[in-house]
Amino acid sequence: MKHAIATFALLIAAVSPTISIADGTSGPIKEKLSPEVFNRLTDEERLDLASGLIRCRTLPTSESALRAAITKAEESGNMYAASSLEEHSQVCLGLAPEDFQQVERILRQLAQKGVVEAQLNYWRYVSPTPGRGHGLSGEETSNRELARNSERYLMSAARAGEHMALMHLAQLHFSGELKSREYGKAAAYIAAYEVCSGRAAPPEANSILASARGLEDEIARRSESLIREVGCNE
Repeated sequence: MKHAIATFALLIAAVSPTISIADGTSGPIKEKLSPEVFNRLTDEERLDLASGLIRCRTLPTSESALRAAITKAEESGNMYAASSLEEHSQVCLGLAPEDFQQVERILRQLAQKGVVEAQLNYWRYVSPTPGRGHGLSGEETSNRELARNSERYLMSAARAGEHMALMHLAQLHFSGELKSREYGKAAAYIAAYEVCSGRAAPPEANSILASARGLEDEIARRSESLIREVGCNE
């Protein structure tokens, strides 16, 4: 995400590396989730907040876990890692498991407003394909519903000129997240991507295309329709 590095740089700049970690400490991301602060954030700031939450998910968010991780790094002689871990993790302190579920809500609201980066990130970090989005959505939202949201947002991004969304749609239909695996439809998105972007599909397309052998007529028909729908033949 293009905002993520800049976001963390700004957040970390506001946290002195010499601050001692006291019980009950809350980092700046936790503070931004409070309603009185969150409601004043711009769309770009909310997108940055979602990026920060995604990064924090891999870092200690409690004082005890942070201290244990720093001690382990120090004992191994990796002082740079210990210092970097302390600086980065202080940004994330105080976050609870339910706070990470705010990612889905933030990205969904922005995606519905047509924010293309939020539409792409919803698929990358919320949609339920194993290894990508687990744990970043509320329990009340089914995987099938998350996938349907992703399909809708990715098509919106593709119509807005973000052609990589077509590749993401290919993976979405190939994975079977929406229903059963749809090899011909997935390959049609790849064909549309190549026409709309003017570039060859990336390597991850190979397994999809191999699964769609023998479906050339369906692929041609579907891809022509997709190209018209996206508007890249105009």
